[in-house]
Amino acid sequence: MKINNILKTVFLSILASVVFFVISSMAIDDGHIENNFSISGTVLFPKNSKFGDSVCITADSAKSETIGGTQVFFSGSFVEQYTIEDLTIADDYIVFVWSDQFKTELYKKADRIETAKRIDTSKPSARVVNFVLKEGSDYAGM
Repeated sequence: MKINNILKTVFLSILASVVFFVISSMAIDDGHIENNFSISGTVLFPKNSKFGDSVCITADSAKSETIGGTQVFFSGSFVEQYTIEDLTIADDYIVFVWSDQFKTELYKKADRIETAKRIDTSKPSARVVNFVLKEGSDYAGM
């Protein structure tokens, strides 16, 4: 009888820990539970980059109405890491890098939003997005 009570206590303790872990890994916003996901990767800067050059990486989901982004600065290492955090789960994120110093690039080198590869934040392997910057700007005039 005592062994059953001990096993029951251990089981309930483990169950409570699992439930706490699941709940603590979710954010609650306006009464809705939203999962926290991220997209990360690298940005490869061109050889003529200067300290302080920067780019913005943006992830946008129409389905979940979520947009997130981060800014990356060239610090002397031609490969810089980035992470966009606090994204909701969705399978239609469009990720792109843009700047006034380098050409805008959609993920998987798409030339239009319609052909850009969508990122599914529910799949860990799909949440790694790398960019290779090209010299020049998309802006003309001034």
